[in-house]
Amino acid sequence: MGVVGICGYCFICFNNICIMGVWVSHRRVRHDIIMEILKIARKGAKKTNIMFKARLSHFQLEKYLSALEKGNFIVEESRVWKTTENGLIVIEACKMCQQLVEEIP
Repeated sequence: MGVVGICGYCFICFNNICIMGVWVSHRRVRHDIIMEILKIARKGAKKTNIMFKARLSHFQLEKYLSALEKGNFIVEESRVWKTTENGLIVIEACKMCQQLVEEIP
């Protein structure tokens, strides 16, 4: 008998394969979540928009936004979250690191 689980995409999965065709057996690492938030907020985004696009619970989103705000990587202006210049630098640095990792055989 298969195992039914829950993912952040379709909410119903069977044997670690999402009905929508997304593999859900691995968890995202914090780095990927942080990068996703910073990319979503590049041009400004409301909390709910970030929450849904990054597939985070409200509790998780609050923790990440708080940490990113303390590090001056994201700022809130009139209920809209926007990636700061420091956040944009982090995005570019992570892109370069990812390219380097992909070049290593």
